[in-house]
This record gives sequence, C-alpha cells and structure tokens, in this order.
Amino acid sequence: MAILERRAPARELPHNPQARNPATWGVSVADLTAAPMAATNVDITVNDRNEVLAARRSDPYDLLYNAGGLSDEQHRASRRLFRDMATAAGANDGPPSFSMERIDAGRGDPGAPTQAAIDASKRVKLVLEATGPAPARVLKALNESMIAGEIRPWRAIVQLVPTVIPVGPPVSER
Repeated sequence: MAILERRAPARELPHNPQARNPATWGVSVADLTAAPMAATNVDITVNDRNEVLAARRSDPYDLLYNAGGLSDEQHRASRRLFRDMATAAGANDGPPSFSMERIDAGRGDPGAPTQAAIDASKRVKLVLEATGPAPARVLKALNESMIAGEIRPWRAIVQLVPTVIPVGPPVSER
C-alpha cells in the first residue's frame, strides 16, 4: 500500500480548468478549414465569440453512412473493425487507468502486445479474410491512415490502393 501511496502524486493530473476549455486553446476556424484540413469534412462548433469549442473530422465511414451508402449495422461493423485495428496496432484510446493497478514481481516488457491487442488482431484477420483481397486492402488503407492520424481525403487513399489482383503474366508477355 505504501508503494501505491508514494506513486499516487505522479499519476494525478494537474487541476487546470483552463486546460479543459477548448476556447482557450487558440485554435481558430481558419486553422481548421485551411489546407490540408480543407480537403476533409470538419464539423466545427463555435461559441458566440467565434471561438472553437469542438471540432470533429468526419471519417470515410461517417460520410458513407450519412450519404446512405452504409446501413446502421454496416456502420457499426466498420467502427468495430476500426477499433480492433487501432487496438491491434497498439493505439491508446485515452490515459491509462490506474484504478485496477496490479502489483506483482514486475510489469514485464512495456513494448509487448497486450492480450486485448492479440485478440483484436485475430478478429481483424478473420474480417479481412472474409471480405476478400481487394476490399481488405481498401479497408486496411483507410483504417491505417486514420490510425496514423493522416489528414487526407478518403478518395485519395482509396485511389492509391491496387484493387485488381494480377493473375499470370501481363497481356504483353503472352
């Protein structure tokens, strides 16, 4: 118990109400609509002084869903696939939770994959195998660019993905 009490101050976040107020961050509407953000859809919420309170960049799945190209279940499935790919890649959704800290002889290798990442990787593999090679490449490219935080229009990403699988030698060699 003494170890937990000694480490507690290091885990506490500093109390700073200003840091939690997006209007104080100095981000303007112009910043969010300039290139390369201009090529993506950004939903911006501002206050009466035109200070940005929230901004959310639409992803390809939201755009397809809003256009009627995905059903509710397909949209939820795309979200699950994205979360699983992010988990398998080791992306973290938020700050670590120390409420369930386990005390044992050691923490192990911090770079080792977690069980959640291993399980997510297995689910991703099953889904991508079930979709077929060409759709799997498109899904991987879209999700990997979002996980990496790239700001590119989804059409530009999809255009770079080869969707045709060559079979045999090119026609010119036959």
